[in-house]
Amino acid sequence: MGTFCSVIKFENLQELKRLCHWGPIIALGVIAICSTMAMIDSVLWYWPLHTTGGSVNFIMLINWTVMIVYNYFNAMFVGPGFVPLGWKPMKIILRNKTSIESWIEEKAKDRIQYYQLDEVFVFPYDMGSRWKNFKQVFTWSGVPEGDGLEWPIKEGCHQYSLTVRYKVIEDYSGACCPLNKGIKTFFTSPCTEEPRIQLRKGEFILATRGLRYWLYGDKILDDSFIEGVSRIRGWFPRNCVEKCPCDAETDQAPEGEKKTR
Repeated sequence: MGTFCSVIKFENLQELKRLCHWGPIIALGVIAICSTMAMIDSVLWYWPLHTTGGSVNFIMLINWTVMIVYNYFNAMFVGPGFVPLGWKPMKIILRNKTSIESWIEEKAKDRIQYYQLDEVFVFPYDMGSRWKNFKQVFTWSGVPEGDGLEWPIKEGCHQYSLTVRYKVIEDYSGACCPLNKGIKTFFTSPCTEEPRIQLRKGEFILATRGLRYWLYGDKILDDSFIEGVSRIRGWFPRNCVEKCPCDAETDQAPEGEKKTR
């Protein structure tokens, strides 16, 4: 029903022009003809409507017709699988970049501009041409390249180019709202069901996202961890870690050189 409500709204009336095309018109015609003929056949050749079987059969036909029309308009005005309006799958394939990765790229470029860093952000999964990106998805075998964990990357990049490596400099118990990590850290604890992870001084973390006072990432495991534990990830206070020197050389902002906005 939300789809039909969005069509009725005045500001979305221009979306009705999508129906003014031979494709949607033919599709609606086919739906109308097939549904009408099915109902006529049901009345003429199946059980009489005054019987239980006839009533159930006729109600099922009407139900299928309503579902077909409902999903047809969902596909027209919302998109397959209820994706947002304006979703362009081919554009995503040619760029080899999802919406989340586009957001990550914008954040990285904004950081470079804000701190006036002498570096260029390189997106690791863009192979350099739309044809190469296209071939990664549409292959002769029908199976895209990659195994779901590791994907082909651009030369000079690695699988963790979108992450930042941190070293733990202060222990953290994994408390949801730690009292000993600062008042701002206490009151800005992420409101999410995602877990917190315990930290021990000297451990390493691959951070993938974060807030002003919190970070989210994967702990780099070693042989000392329990067998069978393949991944430990969650939130932790930002002031418990520091960026590794190898990453900080090209990522740390010079003191007093922040751009004035």
